[in-house]
Amino acid sequence: MRSREDWLQLYEQVQETLFPHLWRHQQSWIHELFAPVVTGELNLSYTPVLIDGDLPSDAE
Repeated sequence: MRSREDWLQLYEQVQETLFPHLWRHQQSWIHELFAPVVTGELNLSYTPVLIDGDLPSDAE
């Protein structure tokens, strides 16, 4: 799983590499996409769990 720092680095690379080739509305879309990561609003922490696919679900 990527950390917040990894996503911020990717965002920076996208701005440096792709932005010169994109229209403003495309750049705005990317800014909006990364906004929760940049502002810290997106919680990137998780707790891994084991899911046993052999167990039947209650819906059956």
